[in-house]
Amino acid sequence: MNLKLFPMDTQTCSLRMASYGFTTHDMIFKWKRDDPVQVTSDLHLQKFSLQQFTTDYCDSHTSTGVYSCLRVDFRFRRLFSHYLTQVYIPSTMMVIIAWLSFWIDSKKLTARMIVSLITLLVLALLATALNATLPPVSYTTAIDVWTGMCVTFVFLALVICVFASYVSSSENTASQNTAEQNSIADEPVGVPETKSTLKTNKYKNVFQRFLELKLSKKIDVIARIAYPLFFFLFNIIYWSSNSSMSDE
Repeated sequence: MNLKLFPMDTQTCSLRMASYGFTTHDMIFKWKRDDPVQVTSDLHLQKFSLQQFTTDYCDSHTSTGVYSCLRVDFRFRRLFSHYLTQVYIPSTMMVIIAWLSFWIDSKKLTARMIVSLITLLVLALLATALNATLPPVSYTTAIDVWTGMCVTFVFLALVICVFASYVSSSENTASQNTAEQNSIADEPVGVPETKSTLKTNKYKNVFQRFLELKLSKKIDVIARIAYPLFFFLFNIIYWSSNSSMSDE
């Protein structure tokens, strides 16, 4: 079995019927022309669905003669709904929960650490339980890539939270050691702004406010936007590549 695309894989099972006691001079197997293989209409398998089957001949040529052989190949597709509800949706929820840690104040390091560590632990346990049900293989499967990337995203969220909290504490220490300088500026008196000017100033003010943020706040803002974007990009690449390979 090739499990590189697991759990979006298809497996082919071959059934051979041959005579090893009589050569083709005594016995010849042939498929019926119409409906050679009959499959019950209420066939239900636990983890697979039967896609199609093909018939062929597999005569064996030996030194003692030619022996007749029939072969039928059954093509099965693995049922994906079980892994969607048990692996993909829970792991996606863990990544989203880890993303929510960026919305917690960087000063509350304990709360952010608890959220990230719990999601990382749950994903690790999920990957361990999943691998225990699979046969050991020497290559990486599709679900290994998914769980590995989800663990990587959650681990990066943990690292970013710790780094942002460290920067925030450093900024607080620096601000306490320096004197606060307050400057009061009078508002400029001028001509009232039009709607287009107010709209332009609105976008300028948003960008200016971002530049005026502390470094720890900038890290959180960038992480809030970049984190889901990169995860969404990974989903596009993952599902498109695996769907195209599974259809081949």
